[in-house]
Amino acid sequence: MGNPILGVDFGKVRIGLAIGDTDLRSSMPLRVILRTNEKSDMEAVASAIREYGGNEIVLGLPLNMNGTEGPSADEARRFAEALRTKGITVHMEDERLTTFEVLEDMRQAGISQKKQRERLDMFAAAAILRSYFLKISR
Repeated sequence: MGNPILGVDFGKVRIGLAIGDTDLRSSMPLRVILRTNEKSDMEAVASAIREYGGNEIVLGLPLNMNGTEGPSADEARRFAEALRTKGITVHMEDERLTTFEVLEDMRQAGISQKKQRERLDMFAAAAILRSYFLKISR
């Protein structure tokens, strides 16, 4: 892999991870981390970054449909700042409709609802990376 970058879908219960390559502009779902507490969550993300040799992430920013920020966006920004204090480069990417699009793709692919729940967050993280790659390609 050229220049690895981690995609992160930061949810209330789970954190979805995807791995991407900034040279190839490609992404692939990786895994899901069940959230426990901020310190453990941060260490799990930092560990994944080290595992893949990168130092950069794209963190989904959960904006309201009208573009404003609510409590979830505030929490994501706090998580981003905590990661930055560990020397990790964090890019924030609008994740509006990401979950909806991923669920729709899974439904059309005939994936069961149980499998959808298990995989949703890591596929959303891959979608966040793809959105970021499109933005930086312009």
